Amino acid sequence: MELEDLYNDEPRDSSEPPKHAPAKIKVEVSAQEALATAVSRVVLGLILLVSFGVGCWVAATALTHPDTSWFLALGRWIYEHGAVPDLEPFSWVPAAQSSPGQPFVVDQWLSALVSYLSTLSGGLLTLLMLNAVVIVTAFLSLPIGFVVRRGAPFVAGLALVLLAMLTAFLCPTSCTEIFSYLFLAIFLQVVHHARTALLWHDEKVFRIAFVLVPLMVLWANMHIGFVAGLLILLGCLVGELLSSSKQQTNRSLKIELTLALVGSLAASFATPYGWKIWATIPALCLSLVTGSSDNFNIGNFLGFSLSAPVAFSAHAYWPYGLLCCAFVFLALRGFRTFKPKQASLTASTLVDALMFSETVTATLIGCFAVTLGLCLPTLMIFTTLVLLAEVLALLGLRRLAKHAETARQAASAESESTSAIAVTAKPTRTFWQDLNFHSLDVWLAGGAFELAIVSFCSIAGVCLVANRIVKPELPATKVSFAKLLASPTTAYASGQASTPAVTQALIYIEKHKSELSGRVFNDANFGDLLDWQLRATPKVFIDTRPRVYSEKIVEDYRTILCCLKGWQALVWAYKIDWVFVKPGASIALELQNNPAWETRYRNDSAVIFARKGI
Repeated sequence: MELEDLYNDEPRDSSEPPKHAPAKIKVEVSAQEALATAVSRVVLGLILLVSFGVGCWVAATALTHPDTSWFLALGRWIYEHGAVPDLEPFSWVPAAQSSPGQPFVVDQWLSALVSYLSTLSGGLLTLLMLNAVVIVTAFLSLPIGFVVRRGAPFVAGLALVLLAMLTAFLCPTSCTEIFSYLFLAIFLQVVHHARTALLWHDEKVFRIAFVLVPLMVLWANMHIGFVAGLLILLGCLVGELLSSSKQQTNRSLKIELTLALVGSLAASFATPYGWKIWATIPALCLSLVTGSSDNFNIGNFLGFSLSAPVAFSAHAYWPYGLLCCAFVFLALRGFRTFKPKQASLTASTLVDALMFSETVTATLIGCFAVTLGLCLPTLMIFTTLVLLAEVLALLGLRRLAKHAETARQAASAESESTSAIAVTAKPTRTFWQDLNFHSLDVWLAGGAFELAIVSFCSIAGVCLVANRIVKPELPATKVSFAKLLASPTTAYASGQASTPAVTQALIYIEKHKSELSGRVFNDANFGDLLDWQLRATPKVFIDTRPRVYSEKIVEDYRTILCCLKGWQALVWAYKIDWVFVKPGASIALELQNNPAWETRYRNDSAVIFARKGI
């Protein structure tokens, strides 16, 4: 694609190096184009500023998520034992070791191991750097790649990318899931590369199976979210079949999608657990749909319920709703461009057939993503990435198709006759067309260093916050955030000087481990800290891991913690020797006046009770 094509507001292939006018030719630049050039530099600065902000956000919030402690503890256990656990490693509750009808599977074992290994060199700081790079790549760098490959207007596409980022950051983001976001973004990038093959004049459809199958092997070992990759391939295949075309390239795409789907499905069994990883999926789906209590940690500790109806007052739904509106508008616009005779299975031209096929596929996948995101809020981040890719596909489809048709006609005219050369006047461009071109040119000028530059900015944000504002530590406290605007340096210094109250309680437990060696009943959040800080010594009653504890254990936990009917009988049945909970818990209020129990330790955040005589 030539430079003049870009000035005519045509899409540009990211695989092509940026081209500049020859130095010997003096080109007069209009005031409009000069302004567009200056603003394009501002757009690039905005991208780098956003990546820096992502790093700051990760450093300030990532360690406050309750999953972080048990996740790192799991990675450490795998590293030290050189194997994945086949029995529950952290809880002493016998029922937790063998849930009825459910094999014990750690679906995120590889991501836990990678996260723990990242802490060996630089502690929690390097873990934050890793998280920042993964998140900024999944939600910024690769989505901008969607914009480029799909031929969407760069500035409008970037605005949609930022809208999707805002949606993701307003949702609870766990370190256990971030690698799934990265793999999902890569899957979408590869699939969309294949879907636009002919529109970019590629000689043949990209062999996506050679990339996606090895990726699926890694993804299946990192997180249960690998199912999203299979659904993407299935959705694309169904969309192509529904908009079936007799064109050879479309048949090639169907073959490639089928091979990638079958190969990825087979690759998902390449885990230490084999078929058992799939045996856990029905129970997971059921818990997501019904909001069953084995996922109590999500609902109770993060502030919403899986089975609760969609609440549009939640902040995350506003940007997500705008993204959905953009999808609906672009989908309707896409179908309106087809006349009845064109929107048929035997479209008259190749470009018409491809546009119709892409519109059907993007609409099908987008509708599924919207429905899933609104019905199951816990999957909103996954569906946001999928929806963003399809919105960008619809946004750039007409421009991409226009270029493909123009190039096809030019090639046809050249093959018929090379003697006549048509001379056309350079079309007048608007300011937005100039801005799109120059912004794209500035972005592609980085070449292979685009990802590195964006990642470096996110790492810089992590280092600034971690070294000057919020000290990386577990358990993380949110006190520093209140002091951030007033005096960042003082907030950081006070964080270094003081030890969190919960940590002081953990120090007491470690010093008196010989006295507190029996069975403990603990607050679930405290269980995470016992897993990480004390290496699950003693083993916990419960922690915040999802899909580990049976429904009975969770209900018994609630009964004891809240002193519901029958709680004393459960304490005797489980043979609990000591209790480690928050001072305001109902059981704490009951035990402080119980003559059979004595208070061993108390502060503002934690209290420890033990039976008299142990």
